[in-house]
Amino acid sequence: MLGRAIALAGGLAGGLSLSQFPEFSQQYLQRLGGAVDALAVVVTDFD
Repeated sequence: MLGRAIALAGGLAGGLSLSQFPEFSQQYLQRLGGAVDALAVVVTDFD
């Protein structure tokens, strides 16, 4: 009985965290793109 409750809680926690991954990865890639754009400005200042 206790094992099932722990498995259910773990499954719910895993499902909730994995459901957030697509949005997290999209925002992370957007942030990386912004950093690349900012570095491009710095590089053009050196030229």
